[in-house]
Amino acid sequence: MCNPGSAYYVRCIRKMVAASLIGLELSCTQSYSPPATRGSNNFLVVDGFINTGSDSTIFNLSNSVNLGDTTAPVPETGAQIIVEGSGGFSSPLIELGNGRYGTAVLNIDPNQQYRVRISTSGGNQYLSDYVSVLQTPAIDSISWIQQNQGVQIFVSTHDPLNLVNYYEWEFVETWEYRSYWNAELIYQNGMITGRLPSQQVYTCWNTDNSTNILVGSSANLNQHIIYEYPLISIPAAAVQLSVKYSILVKQLALGPDAYNYWESLKANTEELGSLFGPLPAEVNGNIQCLNKPGLAVLGYVSAGSLQQQRIYISNTQLNNWGYYVFCPDSLINSSVYFPKYYDQGYVPIYSVGLNSLYITDVTCADCTKAGGITTPPAFWQ
Repeated sequence: MCNPGSAYYVRCIRKMVAASLIGLELSCTQSYSPPATRGSNNFLVVDGFINTGSDSTIFNLSNSVNLGDTTAPVPETGAQIIVEGSGGFSSPLIELGNGRYGTAVLNIDPNQQYRVRISTSGGNQYLSDYVSVLQTPAIDSISWIQQNQGVQIFVSTHDPLNLVNYYEWEFVETWEYRSYWNAELIYQNGMITGRLPSQQVYTCWNTDNSTNILVGSSANLNQHIIYEYPLISIPAAAVQLSVKYSILVKQLALGPDAYNYWESLKANTEELGSLFGPLPAEVNGNIQCLNKPGLAVLGYVSAGSLQQQRIYISNTQLNNWGYYVFCPDSLINSSVYFPKYYDQGYVPIYSVGLNSLYITDVTCADCTKAGGITTPPAFWQ
């Protein structure tokens, strides 16, 4: 199962989609259910990389699903994962639950090569190729520009040693937002009382992960510089920019084979469906099944350090932008009518006099209904 907290969550999603496309055939003249959508395509999906920096190494194991399936991918539990080095290094990962495996900072020798060995509870044995350790250059900048259609965010980077030409990025978005009404009252235990500060549901924070494969190359450029690679475009007047927005960009150096793998996976999962788009094709990574040669497995194991950078964008920095939602309120008699309205999804906002109060739909006065939480992240500024 893809874990949103994993270092490279998007990889897991794309691998499972690509797995469902293995062997896919298309028909232009009639409805056709290809074998990939009907067969038992249950392939192992390996999501993760060997982190040679100062952070944990995390891998997620799951099983692919067919295109027509509506069930979520099944996490691969009870497996064993070992990180191995060409010089005899060996470090097992600890099972963290729900198909997630990890370990603390690895004592990596950058002059060695590394791979992962996987043993599943079903008895299958998998082994990745040895890969060299790549030192990821620092992110030069995360920049943004306000355009008519929204805010475009970019990343820029370069390798001063001219050793790294290929990159992969992911990002985590976090934004502060507010409900339309700041409810001063709360209805609980059959009574309407004043809302305590600990019960506030006016200001929330929400988080989301990137879902596209973002890879770039400077190999064919005169200078090994990636300048303002577009990461995401946030639509005008989106809730993300209503108060304050933050994006944490993660950058990983890739080798040419890893870059080609992600480029092929991107073509298979993001560029299909157009007249001149590529046909679906099998995407081969660097992991093989030892006991069942030819059994498909999705994933590409890389080894390297991770670079990160965060920026903030406040609504006050934007030119005449706001987030507009109309939420009407209604005046009722509190003692007689409110319980009926509460059962219909309304909440009290504030009182007028002794027996009257204003109410509104709960989605207009409770920011948690939009998926956020009322506690700011530890990093929030």
